[in-house]
Formats: sequence, C-alpha cells, structure tokens
Amino acid sequence: MNIEGLIEPGVGVDEGRTLMQLHNKSTASYATTNLRIKTGNTSNVTMLTHYGPSYTQYSGFADYGLFLSTGPGAMVAAPNGNIRFQTGLSSVQGTNDRMTITNQGNVGIGTTNPNFAAHIERDGDGFGSSAFDPRTMLYLQNTSTNAAANTNLKIGSVGTTGTTNLTNFTPNYNIVPGYANCGMLSNTGGGLIIQTVQPLRLKVGANTPDRMTINGDGNVGIGTTTPVAKLQVTSGDVYIDDATKGIIMKSPNGNCWRVTIDNTGNMVRTAITCPQ
Repeated sequence: MNIEGLIEPGVGVDEGRTLMQLHNKSTASYATTNLRIKTGNTSNVTMLTHYGPSYTQYSGFADYGLFLSTGPGAMVAAPNGNIRFQTGLSSVQGTNDRMTITNQGNVGIGTTNPNFAAHIERDGDGFGSSAFDPRTMLYLQNTSTNAAANTNLKIGSVGTTGTTNLTNFTPNYNIVPGYANCGMLSNTGGGLIIQTVQPLRLKVGANTPDRMTINGDGNVGIGTTTPVAKLQVTSGDVYIDDATKGIIMKSPNGNCWRVTIDNTGNMVRTAITCPQ
C-alpha cells in the first residue's frame, strides 16, 4: 500500500498532514489501538500501540503510546543521521530534544552534539533540595541494604585488568571494618595518581576550612593554604607519642641522626643508618 498526497498543514486534531489514522472508540479500561506488523510464520510481532485514557490493566500506561516487539528485540535505526528522543512540544527546533545518539555512536543527554561516548549537559544553577540538587548530573544508587553491598563506578582501559573505582559503601557494610557508610577512591592496578593544575586541597566536614593543602611547589601545609616549606604546620602541634621515635636529620657529612627527648626534656642524638 502506498499513500501519497499534496497536503497543506491543518490545525490541532484535524492536522491536514495526517495520511492515516487508527482510532478505537472504546473507553473500556482495557482498550488500546494497535498497529501490528509480522513476517513469515513467526508468532512474534512488532507493534505501535496507544492506550486509552481509561486504561487500568497496567499502572502508568493510560493515554501512553508504546513501540514494542515481542520477538528477540527491537531496533531503531537511522543509518545516515542521528536518533533523537524528545519530550514535550516546542516551536523552537531542538529545544525539547532530551537524548541524542549520533551516527558515530556518541550519546548526548541534554545536548544534541555530544563530543564523547557519553555526554551530559544541564543548566543546574540552583541548590534544589538535598535529595534533588539540579547540579547533580549523574546519580548511581544500589538499593540493596545487604551487609556486602556497595555502589561502584568503575573505569578501565584496554590491556589491563586493574580498574579505578569510585565506591560508596552501604551503612550496613561489614566486610571490612570501618568502611560502612564511607566513600572511597581506589585503584586495583599499578597505583593511584591524584593530579591537579592548582593546589590540592583536602577538606573534612561541610563548610570547613581546608585541612591540608599541597601546592604547586610540593609544599604541604596543615592548617594553612599557603605553605612556604616542605611541611608547615599552622595553629597546631606535631605530636610523637613513641619515645623511641623522633626527627631524623642528615648532617653535612652524610650521616643520619635521630633526635629524641629523654625523661627530663633533654634532646638526645642517636646515630642511625640513613633511611633508604
């Protein structure tokens, strides 16, 4: 069957460009309208379905449209272009595109021009609620409360069995002591590198000062964000609770000395083998 026509646009439900309409007028709670396509002697079909506004057989289906196949799968193909998923209506082209799959295989959510295998964009400029912050672009949740459950984001590369993992442990986690309700960045391969162009700042608690800073010169600051020495401690003490340990220093002739303190507060220098 071939349907053709030179048709001008109409308005609303009388849209003049509609060449075929299927309409089931039943208002029963199980009413649908189906376009069924099948081939050969298979019992499987591909269907385009619209559910009636009174449909109650499956929750959430009322007045919905559905594309499905009862066979081994369904394909949506655009060999020479992109596949675009839209919700809502807009008179401005592309503003209601929610997800795009390009013919290079890139998937864009919130963008029609994804530059990466997965590319997510969103205008999230407010705080929202603690559970629905619009600035959150990706959310992973394992709903299991099992004592071994956690949620992992794994990143791997070809040729290695190791992965870099971002993990959150359930509050009931008890496989490793102290891990419950904690987050962890880990690597199962050759090691873990944390790199930043600007100083690396470590914080503990919400809305608190930086606890430790490593600047571009390699200086480490505890209690300061501007360390001027390899190690600088500000507004605090260095506490060594083992009397046999202390500070190791190398003399100009290459010998190493451990400086400790005796019970009367006097400094004690002990020659040691330099650490390797």
